[in-house]
Amino acid sequence: MNTTLERFIKAQQATYDQAEREILRGRKTSHWMWFIFPQLKGLGRSETALYYGIQNLEEAVAYLRHPILGSRLIKLIEILTKAEGKSAFEIFGSPDDMKL
Repeated sequence: MNTTLERFIKAQQATYDQAEREILRGRKTSHWMWFIFPQLKGLGRSETALYYGIQNLEEAVAYLRHPILGSRLIKLIEILTKAEGKSAFEIFGSPDDMKL
C-alpha cells in the first residue's frame, strides 16, 4: 500500500459507511469531508485539513487509482450525481459544499 495514503484508509475505516448513508439521505451530519473528499493541501488551514490535504498530482493520481479509495470516491460521486433537486450546499452545508 502507498504509505502516503494510509492516513485516508485509517480514517475511512470507521466513517465511510456513515458518510455513504448521509449522502444517500441527502444531508451530511457528521465530520468526514477531509478524508472522503480530500482537497489540495494548503486550501484549508486547520490542522486536520493540512494533515489530509493531497500533497501533489502524484498523490492525487494514487488516491484515484487506489482500489479502495478510488472506488469509494467514484461511488459517492455517482450517488451525488443522482441526487436530483439537491445542491451541494443542501447536502453538505457550508463550508463543505465549497470543498466538493
